[in-house]
Amino acid sequence: MRKKYALLMLTLAAGLSSTAQITITAAENLPAIGDAFTYHKAAYAPPPAGGADVLFDHASLTSTGTVGFDWIDPALYSGVLSAATIAVASGPDTVVYSVTAQGLERIGEWKRLNVMGQQLDLAIAYSTPRLDLKLPLTYGNTWSGQPLGTVVSNGSTGPSTGVYTGSADAYGRIMLPGIDDPLGVLRVHTYLQETVNIPILGTPTDVSHRHRQYDYYVDWQQMPVLSIYTDTLSALISGFPITVADNGIRYMPSEQVGIAEQAPFAPGIWPNPAEGLVNVDMARPVTEGGIIRVMDIGGRQVRSERLPQGAQRWQLSTDALPAGCYTVTVADERGTHGTARLIRR
Repeated sequence: MRKKYALLMLTLAAGLSSTAQITITAAENLPAIGDAFTYHKAAYAPPPAGGADVLFDHASLTSTGTVGFDWIDPALYSGVLSAATIAVASGPDTVVYSVTAQGLERIGEWKRLNVMGQQLDLAIAYSTPRLDLKLPLTYGNTWSGQPLGTVVSNGSTGPSTGVYTGSADAYGRIMLPGIDDPLGVLRVHTYLQETVNIPILGTPTDVSHRHRQYDYYVDWQQMPVLSIYTDTLSALISGFPITVADNGIRYMPSEQVGIAEQAPFAPGIWPNPAEGLVNVDMARPVTEGGIIRVMDIGGRQVRSERLPQGAQRWQLSTDALPAGCYTVTVADERGTHGTARLIRR
């Protein structure tokens, strides 16, 4: 599974609150086939206003369950969607994407709805794709479009039309459950308003769909570390207005975010989680007497290596380590550089 974990330069002094802006790219911030992500679910809370250098405090979120996203080979759908590059499945729903020079374009999807006790399985193919994520993307960038498609449901075919907008409307730092230090993030705000014509209770019906989402990206992950969303379906059925709404928050477990808890001068470790070799970056060159130690969760030393004078990066093998969580400590004659957490797959 492709991962990139950058050394996080976190603010170490209370008086220094500015945060570096983040740029997300297709090369570094899109999932690969085979990637899988599990999120905690939490009750909806309105997102704060956007802007520059904002602190987003979500440290007190409480999990109400989990949801998974599996990135899969779209070959299964290639007969209908020949431009497919990758697909993501979550429960009964699947979205098929094409990665283009514009970014991540949604070209088709399969979704399941329950309306007035009737289960509806929809298949949508977009003749004009929907750009879900413009790439590269940095603070202040915007995009918009009008997707056109065809929806098939219960043997009937109808149109799908709409408008969407997107913007990187904020950057700053985010606090998440189980992570002590705030992380630098770019927030991406997207909004979709579409109308699909599908049969409900045997009658072709125009259904209005509105979806608003705020995604918070760190610069080394392939999916947002947190998403806040609202989703509303509304229609006039047998003369009665019907509305179905879903809203909430999804956030990554701390162990999946893949950061090291950093003390001042702590080493940066990447990739993390790891298999095989990992890179250990020191904040300053080691002097004489440099040593790197790996401790297991019980505090027992399981590996140690001497570091040459002047070393500022060291490769460490994890091949002999069982899967689990470890603490890596780097020290020299001046004292301890710091500690960081290492997760072995």
